[in-house]
Amino acid sequence: MTLAPSLTTLDALQPGQSATVIHLAPAEQQGAGDVQRRLMELGFVPGGRNRVVTRVLGGPPAVKVGEP
Repeated sequence: MTLAPSLTTLDALQPGQSATVIHLAPAEQQGAGDVQRRLMELGFVPGGRNRVVTRVLGGPPAVKVGEP
């Protein structure tokens, strides 16, 4: 029996942690499709591996996209 990996969001990762994108789930609001499309253009695609490089004073993370 294989257990499913725990799921988290990008903003919950700490510097040095990596994660694989499972799906993009922008907030349910007008323009959400545009946000999802832009994230994919930046390289956040299902199956892609990303690593948080740094986070300053609890702000948004700097992410290395496509990290093996």
